[in-house]
Amino acid sequence: MKKKITLLLCFVLSFHMVTISFGQEGTRRNPTQEDMKKLDEMRKETITFMVNLTDTQKAPFWLIYDEYSKEKMDVERTLKELRRKARTQSDSDLKKNFEQRFSLREQEIALERKYFDKFLGVISIRQVLEFYQAEKKLRKKIVQHFRERNQSQKGDKRRKRMEDGIDDNE
Repeated sequence: MKKKITLLLCFVLSFHMVTISFGQEGTRRNPTQEDMKKLDEMRKETITFMVNLTDTQKAPFWLIYDEYSKEKMDVERTLKELRRKARTQSDSDLKKNFEQRFSLREQEIALERKYFDKFLGVISIRQVLEFYQAEKKLRKKIVQHFRERNQSQKGDKRRKRMEDGIDDNE
């Protein structure tokens, strides 16, 4: 258990180093392909360790995971776009928006079921459990990291504005 926590901590610290390169000196930039590749490699190393994948399990597991991840990301991206649009839609369009979102959430469940069976084809049921738990922990850590980073950047900008003699309350 301590090894898993240590590895998770190493992942978060490594992730922090990668994200530092996303925005030097308070400026934001979109992550490059190389940044995303590094992040993906760190995620895979961490999950491989936390799930205890054997050498024979790694290749088939990651092939399945990459498919799963892509399909899941497509659904999540569409849901996010629908949530964003909802604020400016008419009532009738908003009702359609909700119906689309319900449908997409049903697709998420169907996707989970589909890939659960595929994962079971290459790893044990315990490893599937470990995988879902590891993925959830990593997602939480990533979200937490970006929230903290955004809060820090907001504070830095406010301090700079105050140093320049600009007060937000004026």
